[in-house]
Amino acid sequence: MRCGVTRQLPLDAKSLLAPYFDSVELYEKGRPLTQEELSHAISDKEVFICQLTEPITQNILEHANRLRFLATFSTGVDHLDLKALKQRGIKVSHTPGVLTEATANLAWALILSCSRKLMPAQRYLQDGKFNGFLPSLFLGLALEQSTLGIVGMGKIGQAVAHRARAFGMKVIYFTRSSVEGVEGVSVSFEELLEKSDVISIHCPLTPHTKHLFNSKALSLMKSDAVLINTARGPIVNEEGLVEHLKRNPNCFVGLDVFENEPKVAPGLLELPNALCVPHIGSASRWAREQMARICIEDAMRFARGEKLQYEYSL
Repeated sequence: MRCGVTRQLPLDAKSLLAPYFDSVELYEKGRPLTQEELSHAISDKEVFICQLTEPITQNILEHANRLRFLATFSTGVDHLDLKALKQRGIKVSHTPGVLTEATANLAWALILSCSRKLMPAQRYLQDGKFNGFLPSLFLGLALEQSTLGIVGMGKIGQAVAHRARAFGMKVIYFTRSSVEGVEGVSVSFEELLEKSDVISIHCPLTPHTKHLFNSKALSLMKSDAVLINTARGPIVNEEGLVEHLKRNPNCFVGLDVFENEPKVAPGLLELPNALCVPHIGSASRWAREQMARICIEDAMRFARGEKLQYEYSL
């Protein structure tokens, strides 16, 4: 049985998997594989470990005649053609749960940085403009008097809401699936946009949520609202976001994900009210090592003919 791994993982996947497979091939190129490279890499593998940056599409699967098990180094599966995988009888596993706290912590790092305008304040200092204390210099949100709106109340959304208690924030949320026993008040999407001082996005990317934050939705937000996205880039229409930020200089955005990664919408990085980081939501050492462990151990289980621990139900 042959196994392929598209990127170097935080654990030594090749050495750990070697006793369970006839061969283990690692395709580290310092970047996501191209569609041609991916087609070639997957073509003779029974087991394959991929990243969210490598779409496993119908076209790719046409080259994967031997594939029986696919592990994705991610919680989300929007990069996988689940219907095609199911039709081919290919089992899938993912890495849920272990990145919840790391992503929630990054969301809060962005909330705090944007609400207190740390990016423009740092630039102000670096540019030599600081001449001493000023009573009205970079006034930000008083979080203890503010409302946090959470879009998507899954595990990460709930973790973000739980942290809001320490800052004395009121929490409201919008979610398409029913949840019980969570902190906050359920409201409509429009009400959340209108009432929130801070909005944090934690919903999955689906046909319903793509461009959920379009120009119309952005216009319903408070002019000085903070918008945070650590979920998936296409949930926000970046072109509309750039125009909104230009028109509303007191509105701040913190983005960990982008609509067309790794590309960023023209003009976004130059805006003083945009804080952008390169998809590091789960980038605590512990979380990334646990994600690697899950992929590796489920690959081992498959090789041994055992039940998968983190199988995604197709």
